[in-house]
Amino acid sequence: MANNLWSLVFGQDGTLPVLIRTGSNVQTDQINYITNTVYNNLKTYADDINVVTDFPWTKSPKSSRTDVPRLVLKEKRIKTNSTISNFAYSVNTITDIAKTAGKVVNAFGTKIGNTEDASVITKTAGAAVSTAGTVISETATVIEDVSNTVIDAIADDYENFGENSVLTPYNGLYRLEKTGFKYIFPYLDDNYRELETSLGDAGQQNLISDALSKVNDIGGQAAGALFALRPGVYIEEAKQFAMTQDGRSITVTFPLLNTGSYEEITRNWQLLYGLVYQNRPGRITKTLVDIPVMYEAFIEGMLYMPYSYITGIKVDFLGNRRTMSIDLPVVGSAEGDNAGKKINTVIPDAFNITITLRGLNDETRNFLYESITPGVVTSRAGDSEFSATAQGEVVETPAEIDFE
Repeated sequence: MANNLWSLVFGQDGTLPVLIRTGSNVQTDQINYITNTVYNNLKTYADDINVVTDFPWTKSPKSSRTDVPRLVLKEKRIKTNSTISNFAYSVNTITDIAKTAGKVVNAFGTKIGNTEDASVITKTAGAAVSTAGTVISETATVIEDVSNTVIDAIADDYENFGENSVLTPYNGLYRLEKTGFKYIFPYLDDNYRELETSLGDAGQQNLISDALSKVNDIGGQAAGALFALRPGVYIEEAKQFAMTQDGRSITVTFPLLNTGSYEEITRNWQLLYGLVYQNRPGRITKTLVDIPVMYEAFIEGMLYMPYSYITGIKVDFLGNRRTMSIDLPVVGSAEGDNAGKKINTVIPDAFNITITLRGLNDETRNFLYESITPGVVTSRAGDSEFSATAQGEVVETPAEIDFE
């Protein structure tokens, strides 16, 4: 077991040291924050940072930890700002709609307009639908041209879960690259699941909303005139389901004991420093900032979040504390001026770590299904994306397409 979990090295630009997982093949002479090439050449993945089995969070032997629930976090760096990502995602969405919307909307409009008992209002709505369908069809070519010339050039860099996955609707929502870090934490929290569903006024304008609003106004005015002297006049309206932008939130809490070997103490400190380092922004120039990382999160049978971020990390000292000399990993430049060093830092009897993770998307059925059937393609031998442990053996589970 290698002592160091990571190295801090400068790239060609010399602006900010990059955290590199020990055992990965990130080539320091190709790192450049200015040109946004940091983990681009990552091909070889190191072993998981498995706190459940390899860190001193309990005095129980490793053989007794096989049934401990575990949270798996795959770390990823955001490469493109949300404005560009949203533009690309929106264009691809419109392109997808344009391929079928013309026929579907026109058919719907014709069906409404040709109904034998259709009123004038209904026929007006049908005409509006048909007109909208024609507009969508006519813009399909323009949108596809934009997609081909602007979006397709960078499409390969966007997160892609494949075309045969329940996660396909989320393809391209973010442009990410893997950093080579994957964590496995014990999940001992009491919270299993909280669910809230909201039905309210329709906030999304659709093809016939304007026509229907006129119908509602006329109906309300007619009812008010007819029952002007009655104390209660109210027309019920069907409610619209409301999607939210708030994802699920979970909290992980565990200790790290510093009463064992010097190697364990060093690895504990490195784990905490690396987590905090990657989840803070980094100033590159007066105008450029590298933002904190994101995570793909998984608890088998319980949780799956394709896009999540750490909202808070809290580390408390427990017991006595003392100043200790800790070996730092390699720190230096890409030109080879690398030398390990020691620092004197505060080490308590134990750290108590609390990590709060929040998803960036409303929890849908897609995520629930993915939590019980992760991915559609099996990863290469001995290197699973999400592994579960049963009866002392590691069970290889399917991994998502873009792992290799």
